[in-house]
Amino acid sequence: MHKKLEDYEWFCPEPFTNTTNSMTGSGEMDIPCCHINHIKWNRRGKDEDIKLFRKEFINGGGPLIEKFCTRCIKQEESGNKSFRQNYLDNFSGKFAHKKKELEENLDNPPLLTMEFTAQDNFCNLRCNMCKPILSSSLAKENLALGKPIHHRLNNNSRFKKESNIPNLENLLELKLVGGETLAISDNYKVMEKCSDDVVVRITTNGTVTPKFNGKNIFDYIPKFKKFIINVSIEFWGERNNYLRFPSKWERIMANVQRFKSFDNCEVNYHATVNALNVGYMLDIIDNADCPFGLDNLVYGDNEIYSIVSVPPDIREQYLEKYYRDYRKETDTIITYLENIEYDETQMIRMLQDTRDRDKYRGTCLTDLFPEWRNYYEKF
Repeated sequence: MHKKLEDYEWFCPEPFTNTTNSMTGSGEMDIPCCHINHIKWNRRGKDEDIKLFRKEFINGGGPLIEKFCTRCIKQEESGNKSFRQNYLDNFSGKFAHKKKELEENLDNPPLLTMEFTAQDNFCNLRCNMCKPILSSSLAKENLALGKPIHHRLNNNSRFKKESNIPNLENLLELKLVGGETLAISDNYKVMEKCSDDVVVRITTNGTVTPKFNGKNIFDYIPKFKKFIINVSIEFWGERNNYLRFPSKWERIMANVQRFKSFDNCEVNYHATVNALNVGYMLDIIDNADCPFGLDNLVYGDNEIYSIVSVPPDIREQYLEKYYRDYRKETDTIITYLENIEYDETQMIRMLQDTRDRDKYRGTCLTDLFPEWRNYYEKF
């Protein structure tokens, strides 16, 4: 009798049933999970590594899990639900009919989901906390400011090559990410290869809906059983235009309303929690006309926009607001703020970067974030 998924000590189905490609890696379909460090993974062997990685989940742990699964480990240690746990829950929900098949075929598991990142970094926005390899516009700005860009760009702002599109015959769910997903032609080629029964999930900044071969996203949505659109926003209103420069809030809202007009289309808002927006989640929660998820966190030693850059006095301001106007949806944010270890060096680097971009763009952080004024003027 085969062991049930829930009986394993620390099991994650994603390396067994999902495949992900990465702009920061080789571009081949060889990343087992979109939440691991792509660069570190791609420095290793591929076929052998995925076998060893899966074996550690079966055996209850090991060095690869410790190295590559830190994001989920930290989420769970802080009392928050991790990506691993959410994916495991799928096998009691939408993938329940595939649970037994997976349990009986861990050596040769079925491919159920794919996260596809086209080998094209085109994006029309320059979000401060993003990376040049994921945004041609940010790469162009970095080149103008003398800031580093990814080695694959070779001193160009745009990276583009033909994407490797695998056989999608048995796929149940397809996730498309960018660059700006809706502005990259290869994403539409992938959708053309999928059956109508596939659930398509896209992440978009919601600002553009260009046509390719005479069709845009509004022509594709009705084709599929279900279409899920996650619109990335960092604030509700004008502040979003600042951090996701140079987006226009009115355009985003107009596109959201059009997405919502399709019966098979589910629309959600998602935020990347960072040092500048971590105190403003209540604005989205109280105003959002669609479900809102806090599913991403800027973190790590080299992530200058991480919440470790929030000074203690600003952190206390934010916590006081969350305590005073408590919503259960902010439990994750409160936990982050209560447990962060302030890093002044990161904060200084973040403000220096922000000041450089403000000067180039003609914007000013403290016009919209007065709580940062003392630090912005000092460093």
